[in-house]
This record gives sequence, structure tokens and C-alpha cells, in this order.
Amino acid sequence: MKPVFKNNLDRKSILIVEDDHELAANASEILAGAGYMTLIADNVQDAIKKLENQKFHLVIIDMHLGGQTGERIIHVIRKDLCGLNIKTPVLVCSGQLKPKMFENIKNFIDDVIIKPFKMDDLLEKSRRWTQTMSNKGPGAKIVNDHRSSVLVIDDNAELVDNICSYLGSDVSFLPVPSFNLPDTHLKLSRQKFDCILIDRHIRQKQCTEVIKSLRTDVSAPNNKTPVIIMTGDLSDEFVNLLRDDVQGFIRKPVVLKELANVLNFAINTAGRSL
Repeated sequence: MKPVFKNNLDRKSILIVEDDHELAANASEILAGAGYMTLIADNVQDAIKKLENQKFHLVIIDMHLGGQTGERIIHVIRKDLCGLNIKTPVLVCSGQLKPKMFENIKNFIDDVIIKPFKMDDLLEKSRRWTQTMSNKGPGAKIVNDHRSSVLVIDDNAELVDNICSYLGSDVSFLPVPSFNLPDTHLKLSRQKFDCILIDRHIRQKQCTEVIKSLRTDVSAPNNKTPVIIMTGDLSDEFVNLLRDDVQGFIRKPVVLKELANVLNFAINTAGRSL
């Protein structure tokens, strides 16, 4: 059943900046079906004009707009102290986010979604970011959050949502969802987490690739971050393979009430086990 709204003021608005007209139309249709009010801009000038005249709850920006870049739009949003959208979350959408470009924008954006992406992933990120304000703008108040950040990685979007909702209701945890390996690698490169909760298989690929790369790269932000593996197939061979690299295993189906104890134990003993 589609949501019913009294008027447009009840709906959260999203600006989609994308020059691929088919992709933009598909994303707009999906988001509108979920109850959002969407506008589309296919170039930098049109996007800036819309941002100057309307407050949005989320801005989704493609980084490659013909011969232009979405970087200019991001800086307009964040550096205009009188702008309507200075605290609006910015979600970058790109299939080619080069390191240099990412360095230029990482302090001004809130999240990234890698192309090609599933519309379910876009919906999940839109749901999350339209419920909060960004703290990336100049002069914006940064909340001193003492919660433990947990990266939750699984290609089962429903499970990730359940885990994040459960952990998010606990004042001790700040969960961050991830649904695929490209997004996982990007998040791990840009943020230090207190713990990583990962499924054994991510879209038919073993999680060992992620874990081994973390442990072998001593310069990685999460080189010593504790890792908990979720799996329904906990064989002795698999446990022995990763015994020295992970801090624990939790069986699927995951019992949510057990998560807090497992995560707290891994976080509190991380310094001694790595």
C-alpha cells in the first residue's frame, strides 16, 4: 500500500542530480513510490538554482555530469553560510570516485553509493539520511558521540536494517550499514570503526578478502579494528583459517539479544587480541 499524504508538506524532498536521464527517472519513480517528493537536475547550473530556491531533506549527486563535476555543487551547499541546504545530507553517487576527488569532498559529504547500485540500497540510504541533518557544514555543531561505531555488512538488506535498528536503539552503539563489497571498502577507507560485523558471504564472495586486506595493510584506518563474522556454516576449517584475524563468530540466524554482549566483548578486548 502506498503512503497517503495530506499535502506535499508531509513529504520529505530529495534532489537527484544525475545526467543519465533513464537512471534519474527510475530513481525518482522508486523514491516517489516510497513517499518522497523528488526533483531532478541534470547539470550543475540547474542543481545550484534549485538548491538556492528550495530546502531539501537529501541531495543525491552524481560526480560526473557531462563535462562538469558534482564537486562544485557540494561546495556550494556547504560553503554558503546563508544557504537553505547547508545542513542537508549529501549522498554521492558514482562509479568512478578517484582518490584525489574523494579527498577533496570527504569532509563535505555524508555517504557514498557505488554505481551500479540496487534501488533497494538507494531506498535504504535515503530512508536513513532523510531522518537526520548533516554535521558537515561550516559552523555546524558536531555532536560529541561516545557510542561505539559498528559497520554492519551483509547483502541481506532486511537483516542489516533489523540489526541497525536494534543497535541504533541502544545508546551504546552507532551502526552504519553496508550491502556490498565496493561500498564496504570505501567506508573502511574513510572512517575508523570500533567494530566490524560482517557476513561470511557477500554476494557469493568470501569475507576473507576484506579481513585479510585489513590485517595486512598496517596503514589502514581499521587495521586493528575487531571483526565479528556472521555465518550459518561455522566449520572448524573456516574458524581455524581466520582465528588470528577475527575476534569472534556469531551464528545465523542472528539472535539480536546476543549482539550487544558479543560486540562489547570484542571492542573491550580488541587491544589485547590484535
